[in-house]
Amino acid sequence: MTIDSNDSYAHNGMGSTLYELGRKEEALASYRNALEIDPDYTDAHAGMGSALSDLGRNEEALSSYRKALTIDPNYKYAHAGMGLALDDLGRKEEALASYRKALAIDPNYNIAHAGMGNSLKHLGRFDEAVTSYHWAIQIDHNY
Repeated sequence: MTIDSNDSYAHNGMGSTLYELGRKEEALASYRNALEIDPDYTDAHAGMGSALSDLGRNEEALSSYRKALTIDPNYKYAHAGMGLALDDLGRKEEALASYRKALAIDPNYNIAHAGMGNSLKHLGRFDEAVTSYHWAIQIDHNY
């Protein structure tokens, strides 16, 4: 399969598909191709962040999420992705702040509620964690 070498949307779509297939390094290459064409492509920055985080490269992931947020400060996926990366780095309070930003943008964003629950649980704030998990499940019963 060939992709139009100037189509950032196609490169990003390929990155997303490779990511879902678990081929994170290949996904990164596709996201980079998308960003070479369109450096302001927020979805590609966030996709890179997700792939980097899954590869344990959380500091690099944070950089990708920050680039997305520089372009669009209200990009809830980047705020939540930062929360996940910060949580993995043990920076639980900072993670909570990122989840709160995502929820300020979209109060029904179940991934941010669940991520917040994880951070709260690790901080020993169990009652608050239960509330966050409850919201995530209420929003998406399949969660």
